[in-house]
Amino acid sequence: MRVIAATETVLSNFEVKRLLERQQQEQLREEEALPLPGARRGEAAGSTAWQSRQQAALISEQVLTYLGGTCCAAETEKRLAAFLTAVAPFKLVQGEILSLINIQPRSRAVISTLVEEYEERLTEEQTFQLLQLCQQLTQDESVISEEPSGRTSRN
Repeated sequence: MRVIAATETVLSNFEVKRLLERQQQEQLREEEALPLPGARRGEAAGSTAWQSRQQAALISEQVLTYLGGTCCAAETEKRLAAFLTAVAPFKLVQGEILSLINIQPRSRAVISTLVEEYEERLTEEQTFQLLQLCQQLTQDESVISEEPSGRTSRN
C-alpha cells in the first residue's frame, strides 16, 4: 500500500465524532452484507485479526460515548463554518481556534488560558465577542452573522 496524497491536520472533537459514526455505519453495512449475521468468513473467534477489530470497535464506542456527552454533540457543520468565518478577524492561530471549538469557554479566565498573549492581542470587547461566538456554537437554531460594525449577532 502506498500513500498518494497525504494530508496532515488536526481534527476537532466534532470531526472525530463524525468520522467514528461514519466508520460504525460502514462496518454495520458490511456486517449486514455477510450471509449470516456476525459471520467472520473463516476467522476464528480467537484470531488476532478478529480480536483487533473487536478492540477497535470497543474503543470507538467508548470515544463516541464520551464525545456524546461533550459540547461537540450539539455542534453542526454549518455552525462550525460560521464560527470559523466569525473568528477570522481575531487573527487566532489554528491551535487556538481548535481549542475554542473543543472547549467552548464560558469565561474570560478560560479564554486567557487558550489564547497566547491574551491581554496584548484581545481587547475586553473582543473577549466578550469570542465568548458569545463560543456559546452560539451549541445554541439551538442560532446562526452567526457578521454586521457591518464588526460586531456579531444571532439571527
